[in-house]
Amino acid sequence: IEQGGHETLSVGLGLNITNEPWKEGPALSGVACSLSQFLSPTPATEEMAQHVLDAISEAHAALEISGLAPTIEALNQLWKPCAVTVHLHEGPSLTGVFQGLDRAGNLEIANPLGERVVILHQNVKQLVEKE
Repeated sequence: IEQGGHETLSVGLGLNITNEPWKEGPALSGVACSLSQFLSPTPATEEMAQHVLDAISEAHAALEISGLAPTIEALNQLWKPCAVTVHLHEGPSLTGVFQGLDRAGNLEIANPLGERVVILHQNVKQLVEKE
């Protein structure tokens, strides 16, 4: 997730249906997969696009009804702590172990001393998982 500014949020979504990006970029081996590896027959691109758009529409409706808190709680249950670097719009980057999001959508990390650090979401430029 990258935030382009204090009022704009851009979320990119890539879905490998039949392509195999690791053949072009070996660094993607082990971290990328293709839907065709798991589904046979593989759905057509148009069908997958419709499923994704429907899911986004359902998620948007749920956000309008219940707000962000239930979504944050669900995401936090799915995420596992991992080492990250957080690049900020201003100031030095921070490193630590990603813990999840607080109820307002701010990032929570444990710094190298194990202390909990809350980073306001509007200050985050980019979150990068470290290997």
